[in-house]
Amino acid sequence: MAQTTSNNTEGSLQKDLEVERIGVVPSLPPQMIAEEDVKVADEEMFPATVV
Repeated sequence: MAQTTSNNTEGSLQKDLEVERIGVVPSLPPQMIAEEDVKVADEEMFPATVV
């Protein structure tokens, strides 16, 4: 890997991290993922009685 400036290197590393994070669940947009997380948290706090 050619190193040009530290800015370039850090920038591409940051992009790689973002791609990895997004790539975990490619089928769902971030909003959907957040809503799913909220639903799961609600179920844990109020087990199955509240739907």
